[in-house]
Amino acid sequence: MGGGGGSKSKSVTYSTTTIAPVTNLNFDEEVIADAILESTDKQIEAEKALASIQKAALDLKAAELAIEEDNKNKNLLLDMKKHEQMVLLGVLIGGAYLYKNLKKGK
Repeated sequence: MGGGGGSKSKSVTYSTTTIAPVTNLNFDEEVIADAILESTDKQIEAEKALASIQKAALDLKAAELAIEEDNKNKNLLLDMKKHEQMVLLGVLIGGAYLYKNLKKGK
């Protein structure tokens, strides 16, 4: 199966390409300016929407705090009323007890 010995030759071809810079580009400044302005407008609208959401969140938190404060005040008033009623009940029971004992003592 042998193969014959021999030399193989390889040929290489080089080619050069010259690239010239493009100097005739025409930019449409109006299109570029419109794109920048449109992007800026969208960013401003997004920032306005975010600010609106943040304000709504702050308003909601303020309402929540007001409700919490109102509940605390109502609970305090209820506690005071209960205390007043307990004092009145104590005075009535104590008064009745004293009245009975003083009446017996006569």
